[in-house]
Amino acid sequence: MFFIYFTGMALFFTKTYIQLFLQLGILAYVAYLTFSNRLDFNKSVKRNLTFLLAWFGAFTVLVKLTESWAYSQKADSNTILTLFRIMAIAVALFIYVTDYNKAVSVIKSFIYSNVIMAVTVLLSTPLSQYGKAGDEGFGNVIGQQRNVFGAIMTFLVLLCILFYQYENFKHGKKLAVFFVFALLCSGSRGAMLQLVIIVFLYVITI
Repeated sequence: MFFIYFTGMALFFTKTYIQLFLQLGILAYVAYLTFSNRLDFNKSVKRNLTFLLAWFGAFTVLVKLTESWAYSQKADSNTILTLFRIMAIAVALFIYVTDYNKAVSVIKSFIYSNVIMAVTVLLSTPLSQYGKAGDEGFGNVIGQQRNVFGAIMTFLVLLCILFYQYENFKHGKKLAVFFVFALLCSGSRGAMLQLVIIVFLYVITI
């Protein structure tokens, strides 16, 4: 279910109603598992939820309060709505991930969903738009901006390497190479710099 959720959110980035349907679907799925007692709502889960609501909930409330003293506000801004949606999905994740194995499973779902997203972007973007920004730039066919796309690819490279080392993720190396390739195609210089920094930190802390 999380694989479907992650994949749909990545592929239909500009389709608001599809994203809303996917978010309500994953919330309903976790709620069903919770109330049917298929999830272990233990002390660890309660502690993690309390931690999440304390800091992210307080942050969301603070952002809402800033509207009262902001010198200007962007018309039709969806910042507050986005924060509440993030918090709802985060709560669902914290409830669902009751142990280490489920955490690994959800992260692997995220990795595979982004393989599909990256392949879709590479195939749907004309070669003439590779490395370009703007309305006609890389990834815009499905609403993926190149810098965001590049940042995701960079993060996935690190995940794949770590999972290959510590979780026997046999496809880890191959997928890491693929994500580096996708990053280079995006032309995101900021993301490339992030990758260099991550590699540096990885080498000195290994």
